[in-house]
Amino acid sequence: MSIDEILERLKLWAESFPRETITAAVARKAEITPRLLAVLEEVAGNPGEFAASDDYFLHIHAMFLLAQFREKAAFPLVIRIASLPAELFDELIGGDPVITLGRVLASTYGGDATPIDHLIGNTTASEWARAGGVHALVILGRVGLMPVPEVKERMKALFDGGLELEPSQVWTELAIAVGALPAPELFDDLGSAFEHELVDAEVVDLDEIEDDLREGPGPAHDEVYASYRLVTDAAAELEESADADGEYDDSDENEMPLPAVPLPPGAIVYNPATQPPPIGPNAPCPCGSGKKYKKCHGA
Repeated sequence: MSIDEILERLKLWAESFPRETITAAVARKAEITPRLLAVLEEVAGNPGEFAASDDYFLHIHAMFLLAQFREKAAFPLVIRIASLPAELFDELIGGDPVITLGRVLASTYGGDATPIDHLIGNTTASEWARAGGVHALVILGRVGLMPVPEVKERMKALFDGGLELEPSQVWTELAIAVGALPAPELFDDLGSAFEHELVDAEVVDLDEIEDDLREGPGPAHDEVYASYRLVTDAAAELEESADADGEYDDSDENEMPLPAVPLPPGAIVYNPATQPPPIGPNAPCPCGSGKKYKKCHGA
């Protein structure tokens, strides 16, 4: 299968998952990487054209593949896409954008977190994208790519005026981050955020976070916060994300497993069998309203 054929097959949404094609893309890593970077450059430069297409999906495949490849050149391009006006970003990124963006950013991170800081503080960006920046910081700390004290410093700065005092998904993700890192020294700041009703208490419960902090790191903690991990298998990640959004059927092109990329020393191992997939924002809300999750209880 040529590179052109691979890209063409991954260009549009398909009802069955294109595992065989993604496997071919991974096998041609060196050749396909520049082409995947060009895809993200094109989307970042002309987002309106791609946001208008309901079927275009190549940029999502590109992000996950480049994340598996640990391609640092993808990081600034993903930041550009994440920093687009909210309505464009929300149209471009499906699945669960917080988890998708956080994991892609962490997996392509090159050592400078300043662009992530700017994204989180960007009030014109989607709140889902900004929350994804918070998600990325926690992953970087949990897998050892950023010193944990540095992550806590950045989180503390957000509590201390770095975020506008209005309820948002960013505050909710920051609340979850206190338990996920974990950062018990920020619990008082978190309590204040709950008191001012900045955090969606239907999504995250203060008492549950306190229990998690009291229990501390360990297998149970890692299972609860299993989404805070790097991308190691693009096919599995894409299929899981789409299944969470209710978009793929049960058929696959090929069940062949992809070669996994080794995690950094000390990284947390994720077992998908023990963790149910998150609710995607475009999935039907489980409350039965008939609305998409992001327009109902995920709003």
